[in-house]
Amino acid sequence: MLNWLVSRSTRIAFVESLRRYRAPLVLTWSAATLCVAAFAVLKPHPSSKELVFLPGWFTSFMDVYYDFRTFIMTVAIGLIPALLLSPSHQKLQRHSVLFVLVGALLIFEFMQNWIPTRGFSWADVGYTVAGGLACEYMARLTHWLRFGAKDETPVAMVEHRSRSIG
Repeated sequence: MLNWLVSRSTRIAFVESLRRYRAPLVLTWSAATLCVAAFAVLKPHPSSKELVFLPGWFTSFMDVYYDFRTFIMTVAIGLIPALLLSPSHQKLQRHSVLFVLVGALLIFEFMQNWIPTRGFSWADVGYTVAGGLACEYMARLTHWLRFGAKDETPVAMVEHRSRSIG
């Protein structure tokens, strides 16, 4: 809607800069959110009230829907990397990042066995895996909505450009 405010060259420059910083963004986001998740999952009390950087209404919602907050946390951690790596030629990287993120969250969940005031739950394991799958689905849906059925691999992009020029 606001495309007329920004010139085409500015949009292209933004997309190119995003491509250049995609890997550092994914790594930074993943590391920061996994640290927050480790604190949230491994702290002695299961209440979300200690997460002072989150709004009060959100922590109340997460305490009411106790197991579902694991799904929300997994999606919050994995969605940004999944969307940044949504092009089809980055499928292996996206799957690898999501596998590592979900694996780390599952390790945190199993570590709750050794915290006296916390408890392990198979429901949390299911919500964690479902959150990882939801991130993959949203990345594929975003890619499909953006590019349709076109192949967007680098080779296909070059071939398409050469056909349209000549």
